[in-house]
Amino acid sequence: MTNPWGGNQPTPLFPARREAQQGGTTREKAAIRCRTVFLSDTHIGSRGCKAARLLAFLGRIECDTLYLVGDILDVWALRRKWFWPSEHGKVVRRILRLAREGMRVVFIPGNHDEVFRCLSGLRFKGIEIRREHLHRCRDGRRMLVCHGDEYDPVQKHAPWLSALGGVLYEWLLRLSTALMRLMRLAGLRERSLSAGLKRIIKRFVSGARSYPERLAAEARRRGLQGVICGHTHRAEIRMIDGVLYCNDGDWVESCTALCETHAGELKLLRGDDSGEQWPGPREFRKAA
Repeated sequence: MTNPWGGNQPTPLFPARREAQQGGTTREKAAIRCRTVFLSDTHIGSRGCKAARLLAFLGRIECDTLYLVGDILDVWALRRKWFWPSEHGKVVRRILRLAREGMRVVFIPGNHDEVFRCLSGLRFKGIEIRREHLHRCRDGRRMLVCHGDEYDPVQKHAPWLSALGGVLYEWLLRLSTALMRLMRLAGLRERSLSAGLKRIIKRFVSGARSYPERLAAEARRRGLQGVICGHTHRAEIRMIDGVLYCNDGDWVESCTALCETHAGELKLLRGDDSGEQWPGPREFRKAA
């Protein structure tokens, strides 16, 4: 199969699915068929949530298990000011529908929806709630699945600073969105101000050992082959001292998810601004 994007970019993983004609044109959408999908940091209930793109993504996945890896509902933001447009409700209803139709859905609360951690071990409308989970890939690799905030030194030792950072991040996100629009109009390469500043601050306060290294060390201590998490809003797959570190990103800026193919490979997915291309060519990375 040839690569429609050219160059050295990977060939699309999922076959195209033809949709009904609308207005005399036929659109092609990719059916995301895989064994497992991991997504986190959707922040439903906050102004930053890309609910329309998330809803389109959920409408295309065909998998056995869906992991919701924390910060799915932004309870922090909802406590400050109630924000619940119709698209956010549609996302929640779509997830409940997937569980009702037989898809296994596992919810692992994060720091923004930690109020649900007390329900760990219970099942709500077909959704399993877990503090963390051990996922076994098709090829036998055992992966720790957790949101990851418990391994963030800022969240663990200075929760007040993390809460303050959440408020500042929302304002930075609004400013970043406006700047990116200006860059787009000027023909410049878009760069996220909020994401860049967040990484710099996290690196400064976390000390010598970074967040990914802490999680990889925990997986190694438990005798596992890897870890799958969220929390930092930075999607990536890389090896850290023999442990596979996978972060599935977010649905505030990057709009990414992690998937496990039926062969056991772990890959990152990203859509374009219209949400039409899955996987996206720019941020598609495969585990070694």
